[in-house]
Amino acid sequence: MIIEGLPSFVLGIVAFLALPNSLDTAYFLDAGDKALVQARRDAEYGQTASAQNFNWKDALKDRKSGLWPVVNSELTLCSMVQS
Repeated sequence: MIIEGLPSFVLGIVAFLALPNSLDTAYFLDAGDKALVQARRDAEYGQTASAQNFNWKDALKDRKSGLWPVVNSELTLCSMVQS
């Protein structure tokens, strides 16, 4: 089990460190591509300046955000018990 999960774990760390965090730091896009991506992002529903700024405090205050891990763990537990 550990050997099977190790490549995914290593690739996740490499992707986290290697991929850019924003459109401005995407070194593989030229100015035209960045403008096209920005235009597509602006055209999406719900894309505002405040939506681009993620805040953990606001996310943890939302009851639905805290409910999802509980529901997910309960469903996992129930499926493990049944098998």
